[in-house]
Amino acid sequence: MASTIFSEATSTEIIEKTGAEGFIETKNAIHIAGNITKEAIKKIEKQTGKKVVTHKNYKELDNPEIRKELIQKTPDEEKDFDETLKKLLNVPPPKRDKKDD
Repeated sequence: MASTIFSEATSTEIIEKTGAEGFIETKNAIHIAGNITKEAIKKIEKQTGKKVVTHKNYKELDNPEIRKELIQKTPDEEKDFDETLKKLLNVPPPKRDKKDD
């Protein structure tokens, strides 16, 4: 569940960053996000020596209460996640207007 949420958020960021439009461009962005998620899971498993998704933990996570808890974020948690994701994707900071100074 968490990997799906991560992949969806990554897809959204890539689509926004690249300005992908239409089926083919969006599909390519989703594939890139899937590969990023796959690599992240491999790294976690290598570092911890444990499988991220097992039959047991999948069954434990697959209930409505846990799903609701996993997807609910406070605005600060969402902002932190977005900033971390942008750093991972090497998204440059937004350009500032000289008027803002």
